[in-house]
Amino acid sequence: MKYLCFLFFVISCAKDSNFLHHYEPVKSQKIQLTQQIKELHTSNNGEVDILWVIDNSASMGPHQQNLIRNAQAFMDEFSRTTALKWRMGMVSTDTRDAPFLGIGQRGVFDFHSPNPTNELQDAIYDLGTSGSGYEKTFEPIISTLENYPQFLRANAWLIIISVTDANEQSVMSVAEFEKNLDRIRGISKVKMFGVFGAQDLGCVLSTGEDHFNYTGSKYKTIIDKTKGSYFPVCAHDFGKKLVDLGTQISQLVTFSRIPLPNRPKLTSLNLTYKGQILPGGPKNQGGLWYYDYNSNSVIFYDLDFALGDNEAVTINYEIDNGL
Repeated sequence: MKYLCFLFFVISCAKDSNFLHHYEPVKSQKIQLTQQIKELHTSNNGEVDILWVIDNSASMGPHQQNLIRNAQAFMDEFSRTTALKWRMGMVSTDTRDAPFLGIGQRGVFDFHSPNPTNELQDAIYDLGTSGSGYEKTFEPIISTLENYPQFLRANAWLIIISVTDANEQSVMSVAEFEKNLDRIRGISKVKMFGVFGAQDLGCVLSTGEDHFNYTGSKYKTIIDKTKGSYFPVCAHDFGKKLVDLGTQISQLVTFSRIPLPNRPKLTSLNLTYKGQILPGGPKNQGGLWYYDYNSNSVIFYDLDFALGDNEAVTINYEIDNGL
């Protein structure tokens, strides 16, 4: 009996104190989206304009050679599908330099070029390592797009690939850079990718370079904003990662996709068409779609399952509140 009294005393006291806490379970938030097939068709024209911005300071020799060695595999990825109508240009991080490839007097470099791998390799070789030690990426991009407006096609995605072992040293802030990109192309049609020699990515500091971390950098801010991706310039599997980058770019414009407004719990993500579940996963295992983490999108391998443009796909998922 005395134990029951003691228990009653403890509970009674706890009513007016913080001794006991009641935790409300987090309610799952369910999302349902409907996307018409015809809207998926019209969002894809296969056009992508790619601007390389490659550091040409003295420390970049080995990294440029690595790019040259793996240019073939990168370009092969773009030639795998005739649906990809690519165009490329190349500038350096030295604002005094003229473009090295595909812009202005260099002429057009695109999917019609007879020997694209050699042209890309020659441009990287010509770029060299005698550029300024003040490596700027933002300023050359904006000045190039402003001075050579014919480089950008009206409906094309703009892809920016920065290759450097140094921090971004333009006077231009990230906010100014983003504002300029939005004015020139529309930020929703821009993706920035990076190949960086940053210490927190496992790379050794290049001789003469200041300490450079990707975390907290201008690069991270704009890559996160445009939902791009990055990898270390010192990666042991550099060639594979460069090909993976090519795949991401190719799939961006040649595969139909549905961007999701929230990060989903993958186990809850399902798609239906005319009331039937559409299987996801690898194409060679019968999958019709997959989830791409970098773009937070559902991507279709093709739309052959749809009977007509006026049909619709429905997506259901729970929001992952832990991300």
